[in-house]
Amino acid sequence: MSDLESFSNFSVNVTAMTENVGPYIQEMPDKIVSGDLFAILIALIVLYCAVFLLVKSAKYLVAFIKKFIIFTIFVLAVYIFVKEFLFKVVTEGFTPDVLVVGGFGLICGIIAVIVALSKVISANRKRKEERAKKEAEKAAAQSQAAYASATGSPAGYAGGVNGACGEQSGYGQMPPNAYANGCPNGYANGAMPQQYPPNYSQNYNYLPPQLAMLAKDNSIGMVIISLAVAEFGVFSSKTIAASTVDTGIAFFILFMIAAFIFIKLTYHNYRTGLWHFGVAFMIGLAMTFLLGYFWAGIPLDTLMSDKFFSSEALVALITGLSLSLFMSGKG
Repeated sequence: MSDLESFSNFSVNVTAMTENVGPYIQEMPDKIVSGDLFAILIALIVLYCAVFLLVKSAKYLVAFIKKFIIFTIFVLAVYIFVKEFLFKVVTEGFTPDVLVVGGFGLICGIIAVIVALSKVISANRKRKEERAKKEAEKAAAQSQAAYASATGSPAGYAGGVNGACGEQSGYGQMPPNAYANGCPNGYANGAMPQQYPPNYSQNYNYLPPQLAMLAKDNSIGMVIISLAVAEFGVFSSKTIAASTVDTGIAFFILFMIAAFIFIKLTYHNYRTGLWHFGVAFMIGLAMTFLLGYFWAGIPLDTLMSDKFFSSEALVALITGLSLSLFMSGKG
């Protein structure tokens, strides 16, 4: 085959893929309303990126929004899965597949929701702590500026003070109500506030020790749980797969490109990000085959051939990896 023919075939494939991608984007609102977990996940991640660009300076607010979005995704996925699980119990009974696979999904879902809720509460506490800290710093700066203006002295110095409040001298007299207990900022007997190391933040841990390790987004346990919950949600929801194999391959290639860009932008160490993504990909692929066959009833010949790219299995894999990347990103 000549280079001209190869280029012509490539152009035809790109045109066909573009024609399929456009309608899918247009149909996303309807898919979100109908409960398509993949469309919901993409919409929430896009919303997070928009908020991140708007308020990227507010670190703890962005962290809280991210944790809340992850919690929302888990709740939606578990809700969709539980409905399908109950439906299978009613229609099929307690078969080994329903008991073992469904039980595994239910356990993962419960753990994921508990951990995600704990992290939302923790992020909210940190956000309030940071806001209170900024307000205190602002009030202290205003107080020092007011005192300096009233006395003509550099802010924070009291004239002739030698002893309880430290050795400071030569800067005029303290106004009557400027200091409590005769010491700056109300520190009695020269006691200074508790000192913290740089970038210190209090750890709010609401989880029992058995689940504490899962609080780390990039832990293997949390990667497995997030992949399982996301894939169970996709296999249990009204998911529309790619119309053709070529379209599915195009979506997969675009996802991989976007994943590498996302890792580059959000991870401090690119190699670490690639390692995390590689581990998640292998676990997610294995889980896609297992859940696709035992839970969704997808034939093995579909999963083991190029038909995989036009099945719900590809959507489940991309959804699980997207959630895993979103959780473990360091941005």
